[in-house]
Amino acid sequence: MAVLDLVRDACVKSSLSKQCTLVAVSKTKPKELIQACYAVGQRHFGENYVQELEEKSIALQNECLDIKWHYIGKIQSNKIPKLCSIPSLYCVETIESAKHCDIFNKEMEKRQSVLDVLVQVNTSEEQQKGGLSIVEAPDLACYIAENCAHLNFAGFMTIGSVENSHIVPNPDFERLYKVRETWAITTSRLPTEVHLSMGMSDDFETAIAQGSTSVRVGSKIFGPRLCQ
Repeated sequence: MAVLDLVRDACVKSSLSKQCTLVAVSKTKPKELIQACYAVGQRHFGENYVQELEEKSIALQNECLDIKWHYIGKIQSNKIPKLCSIPSLYCVETIESAKHCDIFNKEMEKRQSVLDVLVQVNTSEEQQKGGLSIVEAPDLACYIAENCAHLNFAGFMTIGSVENSHIVPNPDFERLYKVRETWAITTSRLPTEVHLSMGMSDDFETAIAQGSTSVRVGSKIFGPRLCQ
């Protein structure tokens, strides 16, 4: 069964998520594979490296007119201007500091545009992983809403631990779900107003069952990634 069909099937079965975006993670893959996915209806694609994303977005901007790029890699302050200039940049999923928010906001103001951003949460508390603690994340979400007119806080994102990817229910997904609940209580908003980006190739169906509204799937679609 195709991954998109698996996502739809998981949404039907889930009591917490009836709609979920599939982000095809195309890092290290040639543009021809992206075009092939686009041709059968896939629109959201994720990249980890600014340079690679820039090259692909330029190469595909005439062939894939409504492609939506998600940046899912580590953010470096000096590369934010280039990232903001990328054609069809749809969302940055790895926001973890007010400093980066301010730079993104300034760059998007220059372009008279608004960019969707997700706050990354380190739900597994692994030192090698990016993201804020579950306590800090709602505060940064509020900072974006209050101080960054050219950013739209669109939700929370996590990269769970490998160990937890085979556990049902997944503790990382439970923690991110609770982060959104905390944010909703603090802001008097509905939790469902913003996204939960959680779940990858090995655990996206579990993630959807636990409330994910966006899954990032690479190897399940494209095969093993090439070294870079």
